[in-house]
Amino acid sequence: MCKSSRFASDVSFPARTVIFDEGTALKGIYCVQEGVCKISKLSENGKELIIQLLGRGTLLGIRSVVNDEKTNLKAVSISPMQACFLPIEKVRKAIQESGAFTSYLVQTMASHLKDADNRIVTMGQHQAHERLATLLLYLKDTFGTNNRGEINVHLKRSEMASFIGTATESMIRTFKKFEQSGMVTSKGRAIRILNEERLYNIANGIEHSVL
Repeated sequence: MCKSSRFASDVSFPARTVIFDEGTALKGIYCVQEGVCKISKLSENGKELIIQLLGRGTLLGIRSVVNDEKTNLKAVSISPMQACFLPIEKVRKAIQESGAFTSYLVQTMASHLKDADNRIVTMGQHQAHERLATLLLYLKDTFGTNNRGEINVHLKRSEMASFIGTATESMIRTFKKFEQSGMVTSKGRAIRILNEERLYNIANGIEHSVL
């Protein structure tokens, strides 16, 4: 949608680049065309908490721009990113002139809220090994795989732990059990799912034999 707007300009970010930080007064929104970024927030003790992973077709900074407030989240590119940037004054003009653009913004915000609701339920009701299985399936379903069957987003182990709300050491131990059980394999940060059915059963509390 942003790509088709005459108001948008192309921007790019190398991997591991800060797109915006907490407390930033954004000058516009970004529509991701290629690549993946993480949305995170620092806890009171300075620990990073990953809120979302966003890829192609998603918007960055929409809430802060629409509400005219400084962002309370941080966005960092996980991989090299290509995006369209739409300045704040052009966002307002597009909202006034384009029903399709306004509908796109509303749908995007609704999708973000739905993801947040699902994440709250998962974090509150599932154990760490169930959350890890859910994360792996989410990464594959959302970002796909390459021709070697590896998930197309490469996260640090600490980022995976942050996303599921557990200690890095605990996540690594659980991931190793998944590998030993033949459900996944990894080479560095590249992960390949070998048994999606078992991961699904673990994510939904059907199987506990990996523990």
